Amino acid sequence: VRAEETGLIGEQYAALATELGLSPPHADMVGAVGALRGYLRRNDRWLLLLDNAESPAELRQWLPAGDGHVLITSRHPGWEELAGRVEINVLPRRDSVALIHVSQPGIGNPEADRLAGALEDLPLALAQGARFLAETGVSVEHYLGLLATQAGELLGESAPTSHPQSLAAVIRVSTDRLAEVDPAALAMLYVAAFLAPEPIPAALLTRAITCCDQPHTLTALVKATASPVAAHRSLGRIGSYGLGRTDRGLHLHRLTQAILRDQLADADAEAYRCHAQTLLVAADPGDERRNPASWREWARILPHLLAIDPATSASPELRDLACRAVWYLFYRGDHAAARDFAEHLHRQWAQRLGPDDPHTLRVAYTLVLVLAFVGPYRQGCLLAEDTLPRCQRVFGDDHPITLYAAHYFAICLHTMGAFDRARQLNLDAVTRLRRVLGEDHIDVWRIVHHLASDLRELGEVETARKMHEDALAYGRRFNGDDHPDTIFALNDLGIDLYRLGLLDDARRLHQDTFDRARRVLGDDHLWTMTSAGHLARDLLALGDVEAARQLSEQTHTRALRVLGGEHDRTVDVANTLAAALLVAGQTDAACRLSEDTLTLARETFGEDHPHTRRASDTLTAAKDGGLP
Repeated sequence: VRAEETGLIGEQYAALATELGLSPPHADMVGAVGALRGYLRRNDRWLLLLDNAESPAELRQWLPAGDGHVLITSRHPGWEELAGRVEINVLPRRDSVALIHVSQPGIGNPEADRLAGALEDLPLALAQGARFLAETGVSVEHYLGLLATQAGELLGESAPTSHPQSLAAVIRVSTDRLAEVDPAALAMLYVAAFLAPEPIPAALLTRAITCCDQPHTLTALVKATASPVAAHRSLGRIGSYGLGRTDRGLHLHRLTQAILRDQLADADAEAYRCHAQTLLVAADPGDERRNPASWREWARILPHLLAIDPATSASPELRDLACRAVWYLFYRGDHAAARDFAEHLHRQWAQRLGPDDPHTLRVAYTLVLVLAFVGPYRQGCLLAEDTLPRCQRVFGDDHPITLYAAHYFAICLHTMGAFDRARQLNLDAVTRLRRVLGEDHIDVWRIVHHLASDLRELGEVETARKMHEDALAYGRRFNGDDHPDTIFALNDLGIDLYRLGLLDDARRLHQDTFDRARRVLGDDHLWTMTSAGHLARDLLALGDVEAARQLSEQTHTRALRVLGGEHDRTVDVANTLAAALLVAGQTDAACRLSEDTLTLARETFGEDHPHTRRASDTLTAAKDGGLP
């Protein structure tokens, strides 16, 4: 029984009564329905399917009694009071591939798998896709190209014979009804179509804001969000009409989003996208650098920020949020994602806004810092050499942005072993920043910390230790013991102790820092692996060779997987592992690892870098039968 229009169920029940011989043709509907109900009440082993039902309240009167079974299919979620609910999600991939082969048996499994992935295992979309391929003879590759650019039109074609409507038509019917019942819900749906196909927090969609140009439905949404009750009721109606799941905010299928966007005129699409951007700006999670407690909210909005693509936005506020999202990714430890996002923003903004635009320069110096920690390091230095003079010209020599650009350039130079030039840049930057922001600003002490590291590498180890201790004390008061900056600072102080020959103190500090980093940041975070590498070196210097070998081997394996072979930390811990292998008597293994590390260090850092010299010394010792 087709149940989407409850007013037509009676006629279908009457036709069923006639088919069963319970009522003569052309009998009145009331009598025929009564005859059917009586038959079902007296018999068992029957199944009545009420397909595509919409209203639990209206369907209640049509449920028969008896010992048979009623199966209701519906996109409406609110059946708990009337029936047991079984959530039907997308198909398992093997079933998706089998469904495609029903219409297109000639498609190979790899192509069918790609097609199922692109259609996200949605049964109706799979049936449509297979039928379109059968009708047109186009290749899977061509179909996937059309799906990427014209999903709405494509999914409006070739409704399967097993279903009366295409996916696009089903969605159009639902949106047309939603427009009549709740325009605010329809507007909320269109806004969500421009966000990610990930759960959208209810608090984000129901937030009361003023937006840009307002089509009629957006005006209704702005009015509805003035009342939290009305806003959540509208959100619930989206689920009631089967257009998305509303159990954790709102979750739309990717294809549904594409079809929804395709329904909109260009002007309306821009208005809904603008509203989505304004919602994201209003949902600012807070200080991503100094408050790790904000990271959970950053994780929730980040997929939607990426989906809206701030690189193409005209909103300065959204561009600000995007720059800060790079910092969130960096501090959270997802350095590769931070680099990729920053590179995307910088490339697009340099083209659209110009290389001297404040947002272009802001993301440029942020990208310099990310490259200083992630690589490619030479690329970071080249970008820094271009960015610093631009900042000086646009902002002036004493502007904080200029001074940050100089400081991040110095970090790049330090990574590449240009310690004296890094010292000069950091010393000038911290002197100027003290005048601009004051002695007690946290960014002043961040530069002091890096200046101390430059001095250590230039031989002023005791001075470096004192500066690191002062910077760490301030950072602890400002950030607390578990902040990533504090863990980073502790690692460097431990290196000072190691260089001064205070090996037990260095080991204790690095052990505590390693344990703290694992607990706070996780095993795969850069600072955690940094702590592990330094601790392994301490253990080796103290004669605990086996512990040093095991820890450096574990860390090297992890660093290769997470950071890659050319990363600064990977090369550093590889040197420690090679030395531990040599001391343990595994000369051949130490020789092989040192040769590989020496080659990588030369290519990445140059001939005179400490990593290169250390690898060369270990290799020489291995070949000569000595100790590193």
